[in-house]
Amino acid sequence: MEIHNNVVRVLIDIGEKAQEIDVAQAEKDLKQAQEAMINPALGMDIAAALIAVRHAEARIEAARRAASKEE
Repeated sequence: MEIHNNVVRVLIDIGEKAQEIDVAQAEKDLKQAQEAMINPALGMDIAAALIAVRHAEARIEAARRAASKEE
């Protein structure tokens, strides 16, 4: 991230338009990540599961905000 003269520049590897997010899939991903955090036998380490939870939550929030702006 770079901040210069009140301008923030964020460099990312991937991006997704909020209007194009499949909320049902993001909710499914969130549930799977939460289950992985609770049950280490599923094979995902806790750090990766936490990242997946936060990613899914961010996608859901972005989609919901975009939908509320369209109304």
